[in-house]
Amino acid sequence: MKLKLNALALAAGLVVAGPALAYDPVLEWTGSMTSDFESLSMNFTITDDSLPHVASLVDTGFLAPFDFLALGVFKTGGALMGSVVGSGSVTFDPPTAGSYTAIVFGEPGAFNGFTFSTFGVTVTPVPEPETWAMLLAGLGLVGMQLRRKLKSAEKVTIN
Repeated sequence: MKLKLNALALAAGLVVAGPALAYDPVLEWTGSMTSDFESLSMNFTITDDSLPHVASLVDTGFLAPFDFLALGVFKTGGALMGSVVGSGSVTFDPPTAGSYTAIVFGEPGAFNGFTFSTFGVTVTPVPEPETWAMLLAGLGLVGMQLRRKLKSAEKVTIN
């Protein structure tokens, strides 16, 4: 009977925690720059405009870090939604579902006399507070069951 209760609590915890893991990135982009100053762009689509999104830019530092690096996220053919200079992230609220453009501006660093640097861009929906609460509640249930299991195992070994 105890095993069934433990399994049931573990399953309930995972079901409650599951929705927090449901948000996939809408853009994952890795690129490189080799000329003195250039810009690269990538189009992506946002299907759920009810959630804010976060755009992250990372100077991967492969071979040489950038001397300058910046990211701008635009509604395609429209206004700037957010920007970040250097490695970092910016949160923006998409006004509508549709096509968006990420533009990376950079000046790559020098490596053995050549300019070459790489970057990474990710755009993901930001989970709502309720989703985080469900994740924490599910993890709490799993932790509670593990603690009960450890306490009962201690009693068996002591006796």
